[in-house]
Amino acid sequence: MAESASLTFWSDLAKSCDTRGGHLNLGNRETEFTNLNPATVNQVIQFSITAEVLSGLVQLDPELKPSPDLAESWSVSDDLLTYTFKLRENAQFHTGRQFTADDVVYTYDHQLDPATQSIHTKGLEGVNRPEKIDDYTVEISTAFPRASFLTKVVERASGRVMTIVDSETIAAEGEGGFNRKPVGVGPFMITDHIFGEKLEFEAARATYYDPAVPCLDNMTMHNIPEDNTLIAALETGEVDMIYGFAPQFWDQLEDTPSVVVDTTPDVGFQMLAFNTRGDREEKTGMAEAPWDDINVVYAIGRALDRQAYIDRAFQGRAIPSYGPIPPGQVYYFRDLSDTSRRKFDPESAKQLMADAGLEDGFEVKVMTTPGNRVPLEVLGALFKEQINVILVPDIVESSVYQPRRAAGEWEAFMGGSGGDPDPDDAVDDWFADGSKFNTYGYNDEGVNRLNLKQKAAVDLDERLETILDLSDQIDETFHGVFTHHNINRTAYRDHVKGYVWIHALRQLSAVWLDR
Repeated sequence: MAESASLTFWSDLAKSCDTRGGHLNLGNRETEFTNLNPATVNQVIQFSITAEVLSGLVQLDPELKPSPDLAESWSVSDDLLTYTFKLRENAQFHTGRQFTADDVVYTYDHQLDPATQSIHTKGLEGVNRPEKIDDYTVEISTAFPRASFLTKVVERASGRVMTIVDSETIAAEGEGGFNRKPVGVGPFMITDHIFGEKLEFEAARATYYDPAVPCLDNMTMHNIPEDNTLIAALETGEVDMIYGFAPQFWDQLEDTPSVVVDTTPDVGFQMLAFNTRGDREEKTGMAEAPWDDINVVYAIGRALDRQAYIDRAFQGRAIPSYGPIPPGQVYYFRDLSDTSRRKFDPESAKQLMADAGLEDGFEVKVMTTPGNRVPLEVLGALFKEQINVILVPDIVESSVYQPRRAAGEWEAFMGGSGGDPDPDDAVDDWFADGSKFNTYGYNDEGVNRLNLKQKAAVDLDERLETILDLSDQIDETFHGVFTHHNINRTAYRDHVKGYVWIHALRQLSAVWLDR
C-alpha cells in the first residue's frame, strides 16, 4: 500500500510571503474568457483560470508530481486497481457548503451525463463510479492499472475530468451560468465576470482549507487582445503581470527596467495539421487534397528548417519538435531529430513533391489565431522558398477557432497542445481514434494499440519504450508536421514576488506584492 504525505506544497511556498493582501492585475491576450466549466475547457488559459477557483483530489507540484489537494492522503491496492482517498474535513465550496464524498460522486456522474456535453469523457474510460465509504472517504477503482490516473483523472486542473464542481450552483445557474462563473473549493472565488473585459477574483479565506494561501486578497484578469496595448499596459504599470506575450516583444521586455521575464519549457507541442476527415468534402468542398499522400506530408516536413523557423519567428526561443512528447516531460522526452522521417532535407523534399506531380507546389488555407500570425508568415515563407507550398492565412479569434476546429471547417490548422504533464495528455488526447482533440480524422491502428499499452504500463521503463514506439508510429503515419515546443513566457513587474510556474497553470497562490 502506498500513501501520500498530507501537507500541501503551497503552505511551504507561502512562507516567503513577506506581505499579505493587495490586488494583482493581470493582462491576457484573450479576447474573452469562455468555457470555464471543466467539462468544456479546451484551452490552457481556461484551466489556468479554473485552477485558481476549483480543486481536485490531487494537484501537481512544480516537479509535476501528484500532491494532496482535497484528498489529504490516499492509498493504492496491491493490484494497482483501487485508490482510496481520505478527504479533508475542513474544505468548503465558496457558497459555504461542506465538501464531502458525495461531491466526488456527483462530479463523476456530471461528466458522463449527456446533458453536460463534456468533451473529456474519454478520460474516464475504465474508471468505475466512485464509491462513498463515508462522508470523508471515497474509493475509485479502475478496470486496468492506469499509469496517469493521479495526474490526469483526479488532478485539479489540466486533467479536467474529475475537477470538483458544485452541484447546487449548476442546478441553480445551469451549465451556461457555471461556464461563465464557476464555483468551487479553490483558493480564489470569482466575484464578477464582465464578458470580454475582465474577471474579478477574491481570496476565499472563509472557505479554503489551507489558511496559508493565497497571499493576495484580490486579482483582476483583464482581456487585452491587442499585442502593443498589452505590452504598454505592463511597461506603464497598468497591469502587474502578463501571460503569453507575442515573441517579437521578448527582447524589448527583457530590456525594460523593473520588468522580469520568466521562461520555462512548455509541456506541449505545436504543429501544422491537415484535414483528412471523412466529412472533409462536406465541410470544405475538397474531395481530394495533396496532403492525402503521406509522402507529400513527408516533403512538407523535410522542407522545414525548424531552427531557422524558430530563430525568425521566436527570436530563437523555442525547441524544435518532431513529435508530441515535450521536453517538460523530462523522463519521456527524447530528441528525435536524427530518426524522424520529417527532418530537414530540402532536396529530398523537392524530389517527393516531383514524384507526386507537385513540382509547382500547391496552396492550402491555414486556420490559426491572431497570436500565431507572425509564426504562420515565417512558416509560409520557408515552405514557399523550398517547395512552393503556399500557406494562405485564415486568422480567427479563439472563440471562432475552437468550434471551427472541432467541426472540421478548415483545410489545415496551426496550433497544438499545452499543459501536458503526462504522455496521456499529448498522445491519448490528440492522436488516438476518437480522442477529444483529434479533429483531423487521424486513425492509425498501430497508434491506437500502442496508446492502450502505454496507458496501462505502470513500469516506467516499459512505458518509455512504448512511448518511443508510439512517437515513431505517429512520425510514420500522421498527416501533419510538428514544428516546435514553446518556451512558456510570463512577464511581470519586479514588485511581484513568489511566482511559481507549474506546467501551464501559472498558479498564483504564493504570489505577493512588494510595494
